[in-house]
Amino acid sequence: MPLQRAAVKAPGDRTCLHLVVEPHQAVLASCASYCSPGDLVFFLANGVFALTDDHLVLFDPRGQRLLFSVEDIGARGLQSLAQHRAVELADDDGLAALISQCDHCLTWK
Repeated sequence: MPLQRAAVKAPGDRTCLHLVVEPHQAVLASCASYCSPGDLVFFLANGVFALTDDHLVLFDPRGQRLLFSVEDIGARGLQSLAQHRAVELADDDGLAALISQCDHCLTWK
């Protein structure tokens, strides 16, 4: 079954887009601590490897929307894991739309 791309829409006002490019525990913990409910967290580049560990639980109770780069998931051979975990995916055009819709953008590496 092919990976499904999410409809990319930022939530209401005052949202922050967090770009996670490295999956290290300290990076993810710092990102999660700065996130507010309604923020978007987009995993790209090597950040998509966060799927392979249990680090995503840092975000669970905080009310963020987690998205993963479909291109980077594919390039790193993580398609079946992404399907198994039913993660939300967006492509490069979706990322551009998110950047334009969010009030702030932070990069975590």
